[in-house]
Amino acid sequence: MREFFKKLGLEYASKLFLVYWLRWMLSALVMLPFMEVFYYFNFPLWLNLFLGQTIGAVIFFKLDKLIFSKK
Repeated sequence: MREFFKKLGLEYASKLFLVYWLRWMLSALVMLPFMEVFYYFNFPLWLNLFLGQTIGAVIFFKLDKLIFSKK
């Protein structure tokens, strides 16, 4: 079990994880304006989240492909 957590820790300390983490933070900033507009028009929370995540997926599809294709 200890070996598993050691390996997991090394995986999260990688440069790839840092790039992914930064991309994740950026996606929140990109989706926020859309979600604010949906909130302004009183969309239900579930629909707001669904639409915000969908827009984020469309925007970041190519970036994620690039991140995960590099080893």
